[in-house]
Order: sequence, then structure tokens, then C-alpha cells
Amino acid sequence: MTYEPREPDPEKARELQAKVRTYYGAYQLAKEAWEAAEQALLEEQCADLPRYRVDDVILVPRVYFGREKLVQAKVVSVVLHYSEGDYRSGEHWRSRWVSYSVYLEQKDGSFGGSSVGFAHRQGVGPAPQDPSSPPPRSLPPGSAAAAST
Repeated sequence: MTYEPREPDPEKARELQAKVRTYYGAYQLAKEAWEAAEQALLEEQCADLPRYRVDDVILVPRVYFGREKLVQAKVVSVVLHYSEGDYRSGEHWRSRWVSYSVYLEQKDGSFGGSSVGFAHRQGVGPAPQDPSSPPPRSLPPGSAAAAST
């Protein structure tokens, strides 16, 4: 059997376009709801992990001429990671961590350029504060600065 070409039916095409728009709108709403629920679950699973917020200024390790130095960086985004599973032995495991995209401080004191990624466990820390400025919005529990506030 071969395909027999025919003239397109404009009325049927309009009906199908309307159906596509309707389903796509429902899909977009469902996708947004699913992503919000997934993010809420991730927030709950990582609720006890220390983390910084977007726009916090932190210190990150950088290597210059073979020596590690802490430099100031501004947090651009915070990403929570969670995974879990079972080993063949049946033992359960889970892994949780926080990572950041940051802009490093430029020579003129601004933050910009290419963003750089860091995990919280890589030794990022709160930036020193001017005594007249307010304390940072988030500090890791147990840090010396958190104990003094």
C-alpha cells in the first residue's frame, strides 16, 4: 500500500493546533508543579546542610603561582545535590552536598568575569566583614564567626 497525497484540511489543522496548544499548556503547568515539588523535596533532604545564599560574599581557595590563597567571591547560584541507593550487599547509602557558582573579585573590587564552581566542602568560608557592616546572612554552624553572633 502506498501513501496517497491529499490536500490539507485547514479546519482539521486548526483543530489539531488548538489541541496541541491545550496539551502544551497543561504540560507546562504540570512540569512547573513537578519541578517545584522536586525542589521542595531537595530542600527538605538537605535542610541540615550548611550553605550560603545567592549574593553572599565568601572566600574560596585559588591557586596562584603554586600557592593556595583565599580570595573573595560572590555567590551567583546555589545547587543542592542528593542521591541515594543500595549496595549489592543491601546496605543503603546516600550522598548530599552543596555547590556554588561564584564570580571572583576583580582588581577594581567588583565581582564578575567567568563564573567558577565550588563545592561547600572545598573550604569555602565567610568573607571578613567590616566591623561597621552587618554580619553575613548565613554562616556554617560551629564556625568561630557563627559562635560570636
